[in-house]
Amino acid sequence: MRRVALASFLGPYLLTGALAQTWCGKHYKSSQSVVVPGGNFPLPSPSKDPLLALRCSPAIRPYLAEDVSSPAAILIDAPVVYYQIANAEPIQLGNNDAMLDVTVSLNGKTLASG
Repeated sequence: MRRVALASFLGPYLLTGALAQTWCGKHYKSSQSVVVPGGNFPLPSPSKDPLLALRCSPAIRPYLAEDVSSPAAILIDAPVVYYQIANAEPIQLGNNDAMLDVTVSLNGKTLASG
C-alpha cells in the first residue's frame, strides 16, 4: 500500500521531470531558441582553374586462402575539381581525347602503369 501511495505522490513530479524543457538535448518549447547542431564540414575554397586531384589506395579484398597468389591491386582516382583540396594541382585541359597515364613505382621499380 505504501508503494501505491508513494507512486501516487511522486508520479506527477516524475512525469513533469520527464517532460522537461529539453529531452535528449533537444528543445521542445516554441519559446526556446533554436540550437545550431554543429558538426558541419568546412567547405574548400573554390578555384577558377581546373585542378587534378590524383588519389590512390590499395584495393582491399576480403581475405580468402585462394587470394594469396593473386597480385596486389591499386585503385587510382583522378577527378578534375574546381575547389582547393589537399594535393590538388593545376592542370591544363586540352581536347577531350586527352589520356592520363599513371606509373606506380617503388624504389625505382615500376609496379604498375596504365
